[in-house]
Amino acid sequence: MQIVYNSEQFYVIAYPAEEGYEIIDKAAGRGAFFRGEVALRFRDSMRDIVAHDPSTDMIDEFISGFDVAMTQPAVYH
Repeated sequence: MQIVYNSEQFYVIAYPAEEGYEIIDKAAGRGAFFRGEVALRFRDSMRDIVAHDPSTDMIDEFISGFDVAMTQPAVYH
């Protein structure tokens, strides 16, 4: 597990062994887990955004576009 992004609104966590990504909306207390092709596209999109030195607001806006997929309750351990 590797935290790749952490803002006031979101966490993005990579799971290299599972080839997946988890996004968590901290305020809503819900998240989504992507594997396979979706995870690869998400990773590539994040890399493209970061390559342009974006603000935190820009990254948060991108991640918020996945709010429809964030249906799983976030459980903090």
